[in-house]
Amino acid sequence: MSSFAASLAATIDPVRSQLLLSLASLSILLSALHRSQAIDHVNIGGIFDQEDEGLANHFTLAVDRVNRDLGMLGATKFQAKMFRVTPKDSFGASKRVCELARHKVAAFVGPSSPSVKELVKATAFRLNVPHVSTSWELHERQSPYTLRMYPEADLLARAYRDIISEKKWKKFAIFYDSDDVLVMLKYVLADGFNQTAPDVLLYEFDPDLSYEKMLKDIGTRNHFNVIIGLRPDRVKEALLAAEGSYSSFYHSYLILGLSYSFRHISITNAEHCTRFKDFHSYKMEEVVMQRYLANVTMFRLVDPSRSEFQEVNNRPRSNSQLPTDSSIFGHVDAPNVWAPPSTTPPDDLDVERLTTEEALMYDAVSLIANGVHNLLRMNILGFQQLDCNKTNSNWDYGQLFLDHMKELTIRGLTGDVRLDKEGKRDMFTLDVLELNKGSKQWSFLKKSSWDPTTGINKPEGDEAVHDVEFSVSGMILKVVTVENAPYTIINHSLTGQDRFYGYAIDLIKMLAEKANFTPEFYIAPDSAYGSHIGGGVWNGMIGDLMKHKADIAIVDLTTTAERESVVDFTTPFMNTGISILLRTPEMQPPSLFSFLHPFSPLVWFYTLTVYILITVAVYVLGRFTPYEWVPSHPCDPDSEPENQFGTISDCFWFTMGSIMQQGSDLVPRAVSTRTLASLWYFFCLILISSYTANLAAFLTAARMSSPIENANDLAKQTDIAYGAKDGGSTKRFFQNSNNTVYKRMWAYMESQKPSVFPKTNEEGIQRVLKGDYAYLMEVTSIDYLVERNCNLTKIGGLLDNKGYGIATPQGSQVRGILEHHLIIMQEKGVLQELKDLWWKIPGEPCDRVKDDSAEMSMESLGGVFYTLYGGVLIGVFVALIEFWWEKSQAPYGERDHILVEFLRELKLVLTCTGSRPNPESADNSIADDAASRRSGHSRQASQVFATLNT
Repeated sequence: MSSFAASLAATIDPVRSQLLLSLASLSILLSALHRSQAIDHVNIGGIFDQEDEGLANHFTLAVDRVNRDLGMLGATKFQAKMFRVTPKDSFGASKRVCELARHKVAAFVGPSSPSVKELVKATAFRLNVPHVSTSWELHERQSPYTLRMYPEADLLARAYRDIISEKKWKKFAIFYDSDDVLVMLKYVLADGFNQTAPDVLLYEFDPDLSYEKMLKDIGTRNHFNVIIGLRPDRVKEALLAAEGSYSSFYHSYLILGLSYSFRHISITNAEHCTRFKDFHSYKMEEVVMQRYLANVTMFRLVDPSRSEFQEVNNRPRSNSQLPTDSSIFGHVDAPNVWAPPSTTPPDDLDVERLTTEEALMYDAVSLIANGVHNLLRMNILGFQQLDCNKTNSNWDYGQLFLDHMKELTIRGLTGDVRLDKEGKRDMFTLDVLELNKGSKQWSFLKKSSWDPTTGINKPEGDEAVHDVEFSVSGMILKVVTVENAPYTIINHSLTGQDRFYGYAIDLIKMLAEKANFTPEFYIAPDSAYGSHIGGGVWNGMIGDLMKHKADIAIVDLTTTAERESVVDFTTPFMNTGISILLRTPEMQPPSLFSFLHPFSPLVWFYTLTVYILITVAVYVLGRFTPYEWVPSHPCDPDSEPENQFGTISDCFWFTMGSIMQQGSDLVPRAVSTRTLASLWYFFCLILISSYTANLAAFLTAARMSSPIENANDLAKQTDIAYGAKDGGSTKRFFQNSNNTVYKRMWAYMESQKPSVFPKTNEEGIQRVLKGDYAYLMEVTSIDYLVERNCNLTKIGGLLDNKGYGIATPQGSQVRGILEHHLIIMQEKGVLQELKDLWWKIPGEPCDRVKDDSAEMSMESLGGVFYTLYGGVLIGVFVALIEFWWEKSQAPYGERDHILVEFLRELKLVLTCTGSRPNPESADNSIADDAASRRSGHSRQASQVFATLNT
C-alpha cells in the first residue's frame, strides 16, 4: 500500500508541477495583457516658446511618425500634450509644467528658453520624470534627469579647431556679435595647433556700421580668412555684402554653428532674444554665383542622404493646425487628416529645411518611443499622476526609464544617437560643407566629415564628393616681378606689357596659355624680393602677395621657410644654390725660373744631395770591387788593369747622364755597381715623370690661378670684400646659419663700413667688376653672367641647395593650377629647354680658349733658355780655364805668351785649317824643338869656341 502511494505521488507530482507552471504563465500573460490594455496611450509633454510654432508642429509630426510605425508600440499610441510659454512668465510656465505632470507624461521635451528650461529641469528632477533637451546652451548646467541631444559645446569647439588646422589658417579674423562666440572658440584661440599660435584679429559687430565697412576694415588689416560668429540673418547680410570685393578666391569664410541649426548663441544669455531660422534656410537668390569665388565652409549635423531623413521628408503630413494660445492641447480623440504626398506643406512644416533642433525633436521622440516600447514589452512600466505640491510625489519608474534610454542607440535624422552615463551625446558626426561654386544657385557640397574620435575624415573612392574644379580660365591675374636678367628684362623702348621679356616672363606665358588666363605683369614698387621688416609686415613682392595686390610673384625668388609661412610656393621650377661671383683674375707673367716650381726647394735640395751621395757611392764601389778592374787592352790579358770609375769626374758624369736620360759610355760590370745603378735609374724615372707631370699641371694652373678658391678661403682673408643682396634669401642664409665658417663670414659682412650689401644684383655685379669684391648669389644667375662676361668667373661649389618657386597668396587655389602644369612641363623637358634657350649662347663667348693643350708662351719657358745660356757660358769659362791651366804648365821658354797661344788656337778652330795635337805629341814636338834649338845653339857655340881657338 505504501509503495502504491509512493508510486501515485511520483506520478502526480510532475503533473502538478506542469499544471502550476501553466497557471503561472497564464497569470503572467493575463497580467501583461491587462497592463497593455490598460496603457492604451502614452503622453509626452512638450514645452515650447511662443515663437517656436514650427518646432511645435514638428513635434506633432514626430509623434505621428512613431504612431504610424507598425510594430513600434502595438496598440499603444503616443499623444502629444504641449503648451507654449513666454520666457519672462516663469510663474505661468511653472503652472503649465505641473499641469502636464498631472497628465501622466512619460517625459518632458523642450523648451529653448534658458530660464524656462531650468525650471523644467528642476521640476523633472523633483518628480523623477526624464527631460529631453533639444536646444543648445553654452553654459547649461547638467541635471540628473536631463538628456541632452545637442552636441556638447566642447566637442563643437574641437571641431572648429580641427577644421581651421586642416585649412592651415595661420592668420584669420573672428567677426562676432557675442562674447559667447569667443568662449565657443576657446580651442581655436588657445594653443591647439601644435605650432606657433596663429595671428587672430577679433572684430566685434557694430550695428552702426554697414557690413561693407566692417568687411573693409577686416580686409585692410590683411585678414582674408574670416570666422563668422553672427546671427543667421546677419550672416546672410554679411555674405551678401562680401559679394564682389570680398568674395574673391582668396577669401574664406567659416560660419559658426550647424547649417541645419544656426540659432545664435546669444539666446543663452538673453531672455527676450528673437528666434531665427537656420542660415541654410535663408534664400540667397541675390548672390551672383559667377562673381562669388570665396570659399564658404560650415558644419551640418543633419544628413539629408540618410534613409531616416528621406522617410520623414516623403511622409504625408497632417493638415491639422495647432492653436496659438498656451493651453494644453493634443490629438486626443481627434482623427488625423492626411494630405496627399504631392501637397506642398506650409513653410513652417518644410521638412527639407529642417533646423537641427527640429531634426533633434524627431530623434528625441524616437528615443522616448524606443524606451517605452522596450519597457512595455518587458511589462515593467507604469504611469501615474504627479502633483508638484506634494513632497513625495514622484514617478516610480522614472529612474528605470531614464537609465534605459541612456543605454539605447538609435538611428536618427542627426545620425546614430547614443548618450553617455551623464545623459550627454558623446557620439555624432558632422558633415563639413563647402560652397558649391560650380552651381548657378547658392548650394553646398559635402567635402568631409568630423567626429569626436577621429577628427576630420575625407571620403575616398566612390564616396568622395568632388566640387567643380577651380578654374582661372578667362581671368586676368596680376604678376609681380623684379627686373633681373635673364628672369625679367625690361625693354624701355616699349610700353605696356610688351616691354616685359625674359625667362620668367616666358614661363608665365606658357602657363597662362595652358590654364587660359591672361597675365598682367608689373614691377614691385620697391624692387625688393620680399623680407620681413617687423610687425608682420613684409616688403617687396611678398608684401604685395600678402596684401593681394598680386596673384603671382615670379623671378629668381627662393623658397624659404620664412617666406613659406606667409605665402605659398609651387614646386621649384629651377634648382640652385649659393656660389661666389668674382672678377676673373688677370694673367700674371710667370717667374723667370718657373720651371723650378714643380718641386719645392727642399725637394731640389734633397735631389742634389742624393745626386752627390750616389756619385760618391758609385766611385767607392767601382774602385772597391775587383770586377770593375779589367785589362787596359782587351787582347792582352797581361796589360795593366784599368777602372772606368777610376776618377770622381767620371762617376759624376755617369750619374748625370742617368738623371738627364742621356746615358754615358760607362757601363757597370760588377753586380754591386749594377744594383746601385738600377736603383738610381728607377729613382730618376720617378723623379723625371713627377717633374714632367707637375710642370704641366703647374703651367695649366698658372693660367687659371685665383686668390680665392672657396668660401673658406674667402673667410680667411680680408683683402677682398664680399657680400650679398640686401633683403635677399642669400643674406638670410648667412644670418641664420650655424656653420662656423658662414657665421664668421656673416660677422665680417655685418661689420663692414660702407655696407657690403648692395640693393640690387646689378649693383653687386658692378662692384665685382671694379675688383676686390666677391658677390654671393645663386649659381644659376652666376652661370648666366659668366656665360656672357669673360671678366666674371664662378668660384667654388654650392654652399647650399634650394630652388626657385612661383609664389601665390596663402591659400590661393591658383598655386595648385600652376603646380599641375609645372610638373607636366618638367616631365616633358620643357623647363630645361627654356633654360637652355636663355642661358646658352652659340659659339665660344669672348674667344675664351678651353683647349687643355694650349701653346706655352716664352714667359713660361724663358728660364730654361736662360739656364741653357748660363750653361754655355759656364762651359766656355771652364774651357778657358782648362786652356790656361794646360799652357801655364809648360816652361816659358817652351811656349809663347798665353794670349798668343789662345789666339793661335782660336784661329785654328775658326778656320778649321788644322787640328790641335794631343797633349803627349805636343809635348814631344816641343821637346824636339827645344832639343833642336839646343843642338843648334850648341853647334853655334862650338863654332864660336873653334874660331876663338884658331
